[in-house]
Amino acid sequence: MSITYGYEANGRVITPPRLNNKITVSCNENTDRWVFYGTRPDILDWIKNHENIQLENAMFLTGKPLSFNTHTELVIDLLEYKDPEQSIYNYFKSLVQTDFLSEKVKVEIRARVESKDQMISTQCRVIVASGVLLGDIWRDLNQEWYQPTRTYVQQVNDLLNDNPGPVHIISTDTPIHIEIIDK
Repeated sequence: MSITYGYEANGRVITPPRLNNKITVSCNENTDRWVFYGTRPDILDWIKNHENIQLENAMFLTGKPLSFNTHTELVIDLLEYKDPEQSIYNYFKSLVQTDFLSEKVKVEIRARVESKDQMISTQCRVIVASGVLLGDIWRDLNQEWYQPTRTYVQQVNDLLNDNPGPVHIISTDTPIHIEIIDK
């Protein structure tokens, strides 16, 4: 199968004509997120074949955040995708059991913004530090994306409780703040 990848803008995916050694995301509207549409194995094969590409948050090219209230990390979300070519039978079947080999998903790489991240329900969220190479995170993504699928009831419960879903932190910067709650 083939995959679609590139920067998503206004609902369209724009593939760069020349893919260099960095995927840069920022908070501006042209490069706010990099996406993949395809099956998990196809996306992971693409990542493995492009292991020297670095993921970068453009807001922090100097290596330092603008303030203590900003994050330098990137979020990699594995999201459900309603494939228009999928039959109704396969759609309802996917609610019960995930077919990892043929079910299409959307993978989104963007800058970490906590207020935005809490609004997005995911199948799996992986947080990485800016500057990480795709080859360094391939194994972790492979392991996390093939975890047993959460049931439909668990996903609805997460949605009702404003829980974005499972989060796996691969690499991160130092904590921005520490909150102590007295009980």
